Amino acid sequence: MFNGSCVELKNIALNKVYQVKETDLSSIAGDNFCLKIKEIGGEVYHRVLAQDKQAFSSEEPSLEDGYICLVRGLA
Repeated sequence: MFNGSCVELKNIALNKVYQVKETDLSSIAGDNFCLKIKEIGGEVYHRVLAQDKQAFSSEEPSLEDGYICLVRGLA
């Protein structure tokens, strides 16, 4: 159960959210979960939540990211 604020929920996913090209997915280390897939400029990207720090730049987390981290045990 989580009893924190919206900001605290988002912060659970801080440094755990990555936008990764589909061709780079095999480079993701450790436990992870693909949350969304989208196309940008003709290339496919996956929004990935990962427990471990990755070699990619992390993204700004959303409330959904924080919630999924809690549910998937990535907190």
